[in-house]
Amino acid sequence: PNPADATVKLEFCTPTKAVTLFNSTGQIVFNGIITNQTSILINTSSMLSGIYFIRFDTANGDSFTRKLVVLH
Repeated sequence: PNPADATVKLEFCTPTKAVTLFNSTGQIVFNGIITNQTSILINTSSMLSGIYFIRFDTANGDSFTRKLVVLH
């Protein structure tokens, strides 16, 4: 769900090779390599409340970014 509280589940519609989560200042707070998965679960309970950005790197070399709100 968005906003996230304790965890967020990301499901992939296209083959994805990496997911990177950045805070509002651009620091990487999560970096995951994806192999043969259609979803991942990220623990957000230790993250401060605020706006984060998720970059998805697809298997065909494209990337796109989505906003995530963490609210405790």
